[in-house]
Amino acid sequence: MMLLSDGRLLGQMPDPPRSGAELERLFPNPPAAFRPMPFFVWNGEVTEADIDRQLADYKSQGLGGFFVHPRVGLITPYLSERWFELFRYTVEKAKQMGLQAWLYDENPFPSGAAGGHTAAEMPASYNQGSGLVLHKLPSRPAAGDSRCRFLIQKPTGGCDCFELAYFRPRGARATSTCWSRESPRSSSRSP
Repeated sequence: MMLLSDGRLLGQMPDPPRSGAELERLFPNPPAAFRPMPFFVWNGEVTEADIDRQLADYKSQGLGGFFVHPRVGLITPYLSERWFELFRYTVEKAKQMGLQAWLYDENPFPSGAAGGHTAAEMPASYNQGSGLVLHKLPSRPAAGDSRCRFLIQKPTGGCDCFELAYFRPRGARATSTCWSRESPRSSSRSP
């Protein structure tokens, strides 16, 4: 769950207009959740003055909020105490202004790098990842079969089962819990 700056949980967005008349009434001045929300790129030394200026600009343009997006070039140390102070300041300021504050945590791409902290704290994780393996099945798996992370039932029959698998750099061996239609098995993968 994600807590929004206005105190609601993600998923508790306002209901869309239920009639043409309600849409017509809200259209000239829609709630924040239905307005554009750009990236607020943090790629330098972030200060309270920068935050104040940027949020005032967003508000004056009628935006509903923003996504704080740490990027390459960030001078304020990512995930440092100062970074969290600035993020808390941003969320509180957004709340006062009626803007929604979101965090787009992709510093840097791909997801999970945490600005280099993941590899520094867990060197064995460097250049590894996870993905989904597709299994085409003739029918839905039995109740209680938890091997499918995502299951798509096809209207024409059969289903696609997506299973989580872990991958390592080329040449290294990784194990996934790939399975056949008949029974579970373990297999070694080399991407």
